[in-house]
Amino acid sequence: MFHGVSWDERVNVTKKISDRSAVRRCDSSGFTLIELLVVISIIALLIGILLPVLSSARRSAGAISCASVIRQIGQGHAVFQGDHRSYYPVAGGYIEWGDTDGVTRLPSWMEQLNDYIRIKHDDASDQEPFYSGCPQFPEESPYHYFLSGNAAFINAGKVFAPVYGDAVVHPSLFVVGGDLNGGFNVGDADKDDYTQNCLGLPGLAQTAGWTYWTPHHGGALNVLFGDGHVKAYQEADPREMTFAYTTMTLWIDPSSL
Repeated sequence: MFHGVSWDERVNVTKKISDRSAVRRCDSSGFTLIELLVVISIIALLIGILLPVLSSARRSAGAISCASVIRQIGQGHAVFQGDHRSYYPVAGGYIEWGDTDGVTRLPSWMEQLNDYIRIKHDDASDQEPFYSGCPQFPEESPYHYFLSGNAAFINAGKVFAPVYGDAVVHPSLFVVGGDLNGGFNVGDADKDDYTQNCLGLPGLAQTAGWTYWTPHHGGALNVLFGDGHVKAYQEADPREMTFAYTTMTLWIDPSSL
């Protein structure tokens, strides 16, 4: 093949042949346009499948985290009752954090309960405030939960009054509070259901003039009961919840009495 060819010419010919072989190898190992489109389509399909799953997992994690905070509120209530002859904190009117109510002369129920929740931690200063414990709360307000006082308010003749724990016949069914779903003033640290339905779930009397949002845990809300357990509901269940001391009664609008 290289008869009569100088050594330098042989080297150049061999190099050219080697370069062409390398180019052919690169060409044969690369992706065609169709192959690239197929890969991109598969990646897009996987993203489309995974995003809803991740979003659902994020919502579930938020609901679980919120339920955990509400259980701590229930434990705080239990300790508070031990110091106050079985009475829960009393709610008032509009009360900002650090203020007191003009009628009860007490701070908001959240502030009354605050120390009873903080003492459950070794270093309370490092803990997030319990009242801002819902990562999916849809408003700017730092106060995410309500206290149920509907039974006490009605029994006391439509005046501010604390729930009396010993009067509750069915603690495991008695609604103590839970996720707030309704239009309170953003700065109110004393959200209660004396005269307004705070859950807004289907099956409960709706408060006229109130704005309810879609329940923020995938269509459900966490409800705290008198025995301390928490359960998520998408609608009111008259077999599992009562707002009255002795009867199975859903939330009552006092203006209807």
